[in-house]
Amino acid sequence: MKFLLFALFVGLVSTQFTCPNEFSYNSDLNTCLSSWNFFSSWSSANFYCQYYGGNLVSIHNSRQNMVTAMIENNRTKDNRGWLGLTKRNGSWVWTDGTPFDYQNFQGNQTRDCAYLDSQDYLWKTADCSIDLPFMCSAPPTISNGTTLASNITTTTTPSPPVTCLPPDQQDLYNCKQGWQYFAPTMKQYMVVNQLDLNTTPEAFCMSQGGHLASVHSQAESDFITNLCCPSYCGFYSEELQALAAYLVGGIQVNMQPAWTDGTPFDFQANTCFDAQDASEVLHISAFTGCNECGTPGTWIWETDVVPYVVCKK
Repeated sequence: MKFLLFALFVGLVSTQFTCPNEFSYNSDLNTCLSSWNFFSSWSSANFYCQYYGGNLVSIHNSRQNMVTAMIENNRTKDNRGWLGLTKRNGSWVWTDGTPFDYQNFQGNQTRDCAYLDSQDYLWKTADCSIDLPFMCSAPPTISNGTTLASNITTTTTPSPPVTCLPPDQQDLYNCKQGWQYFAPTMKQYMVVNQLDLNTTPEAFCMSQGGHLASVHSQAESDFITNLCCPSYCGFYSEELQALAAYLVGGIQVNMQPAWTDGTPFDFQANTCFDAQDASEVLHISAFTGCNECGTPGTWIWETDVVPYVVCKK
């Protein structure tokens, strides 16, 4: 089991990502970024990015916004950089087709193109014909040839609410499908069965632009708990070798709790088993009854790895 845990989490270190020509991998954004540095109009910049297999950068949360601003400023020594935003039928859209699920505009948006100002991290509109620096982004591929399983749902379209039965009638893992947005954190979360993956859970979450979930408040812990219906502890899967629980990104580093995404371990929910071994990892209970862990949302440190994991981005 310890070997399994080691393989589970060193996937972050051992997995190598490759990028298209003219791009290099950036671990902070988990994407490939263009390596050239020149100024262009928005339409020409968009053409260059797509010609080389990418798109002008898109931004989906406040952390990405800050990191992108810092990278652009360091590379170009200019406080402005085109974003992959354009107006279509009066609405803002990203050229890479990702959802417009975050924005940081300053004031009125009177023009049809937008840039990121690295001095104040705000988005500002501009005439599309002016020349500004820009960065292109392209998705990385796993260099060992691993591909993601086709039956993993990675859509950001909200799924309909799941219909839960009473816990003593509820089969294991009746879960919401695809990414689920949580407004207080401005993050998205997805439950995945690691038995459907062709790579480690952490590497899969990274390939989706995130990590195994870190948890920083009771509200966030409750949101993750409610991604699936709770089941009675008597429901045990012989195939999955598990009760209803999720694996998140909590690990032990020198017998101190830490998150795989590097964020501070600044919150702890009600915990039934404290960590006693460096190989233990963090689970969130989704079952009821049987023992002191049988309350959905309880945190459990143990070496047994449940098959269902939660990604966060």
